[in-house]
Amino acid sequence: MKQRLKTFLKVIASVSILAVCLSKVSFGSIWQTLVQAKYGFSFLVLAFGFVGMWRQSERWRGLLLCPPEDKPTQGTFFRYFTIGFFFNLFVPSGFGGDAARSLAFGRAHQMVGKSFASTVVARIIGFQALVVYMLIGLAIIPHIESHQDVIRYLAIFGISFLLATTLGFVILFRWGQSLISKSDSKSRIIRIAGLFLEYSSHTKLLVFSFFDSLIIQGLILLTNWCMYLALGVNIPFSLILAVNPMITLATMLPISFLGVGVREWASLELFGALSGLSQTQVLAPLVLGYVLMVLQAIAGAFLWILETKKKS
Repeated sequence: MKQRLKTFLKVIASVSILAVCLSKVSFGSIWQTLVQAKYGFSFLVLAFGFVGMWRQSERWRGLLLCPPEDKPTQGTFFRYFTIGFFFNLFVPSGFGGDAARSLAFGRAHQMVGKSFASTVVARIIGFQALVVYMLIGLAIIPHIESHQDVIRYLAIFGISFLLATTLGFVILFRWGQSLISKSDSKSRIIRIAGLFLEYSSHTKLLVFSFFDSLIIQGLILLTNWCMYLALGVNIPFSLILAVNPMITLATMLPISFLGVGVREWASLELFGALSGLSQTQVLAPLVLGYVLMVLQAIAGAFLWILETKKKS
C-alpha cells in the first residue's frame, strides 16, 4: 500500500512538472520539428542506444565476481540488461529496472548478492565517468559571462561527487575489513558491506571498468547529441558534455515517475541558461529520446517473454 502511494505521488509530481514545462511551448511546434527529423541521425540514435546497452551489459559481466566457469555468457547478461529496460518503463516497480534485472539474474544463477554488488558498483563508476565528462564540458564550453555562477556550481558539485565516491571506496577498502570483523556478522548492512569489500582485491578491475565507463558514457552522450542533430538543432558537443550529466543525475532524485517532468524541467533550465535554445528546440529531442526508451523496453519485453517460456 505504501509503495503504491509513493508511486501515485510520483506520478502526480511528474504530471504537474511536465504540465508546467509543456505550457511554455505548443504541441504543434514540437510535432513539426519531429516530422522534419533527419533519418541518418535518427538511425544513429537507435544504433548508439543499443550498442550502449551491449557495452553496459559487458561492464556488468566484468564486474561480477565469481569463478570464470560459473559466469554466464555475454548474451545472457545482455538479455537480462535489456529486460531491465522493460521493467523500468512498463512495469515500474519501487526499486527500478537496475534492481529488477539484478534480482532476476541473481535468482536465476544463485548469486543474488554478487549480482546486486556488481550492479551498484557499475552504477557508481558509471556516474563517476559521467561527471568527468561534465567537468570536461564545463572547461571547454564557450563561457557566457552572465552564467558563470551556474558553471561554477556545476563544477563544484562534480568535483565533490568524484571526491566523495572515491573516498568512499578508499575507506571501505582500507578499514572495512576491521570494522566488519568487529561487528555482528548477521547484520544485513554488514553482509552487504562484505560484498563490496570483495572488490578491494580487484582494484585493477575497478580502474579498467572506469575507463570502460568513459567509453560507455561517451556513447550515451553521442546518442543525446544525435537527438538534437536529427532535429536540426545544431549545438556544440561541449554543451552536451556539460549539461546532460546534470540532467541524468537530476532524474535520479526520487521525486518523480521515471524522471519524467524533472528531465524536461532540468533541460529547459540548463540548456536555456547556457545556450539560449528555444523551448521547442529543447523539448523535441527529449520526445525522440522517449521513442528510443520505448523501443529498448519493447526489446526487453520480447526477451522477457522468451525467458519466461524457456523456464516453463
